[in-house]
Amino acid sequence: EKQAIGPQPLIEPLSENELEVLRLLGTELNGPEIARELVVSLNTMRTHTKNIYSKLGVHNRRAAIRRWRLRKNLERETGLEPATYTLARYRSTN
Repeated sequence: EKQAIGPQPLIEPLSENELEVLRLLGTELNGPEIARELVVSLNTMRTHTKNIYSKLGVHNRRAAIRRWRLRKNLERETGLEPATYTLARYRSTN
């Protein structure tokens, strides 16, 4: 059985709040600064961050940013959503 090339599709898409946190994770801001920027509690920011890591299958902010950028690049290059891209790549290798 061949495995799909590229990132696996997200089981659950990132929420708008999670996308905003992810955008700020790509900056030099630390957790408390991100929370202040978004006008949320530090615990809320941490919950969003944990959800992002879980959905992207990563364990830290650098990996989250890398994984998200890879997904966006694949979408741009292929014109397909990551789930569709993965399926298309799998089918083309069979």
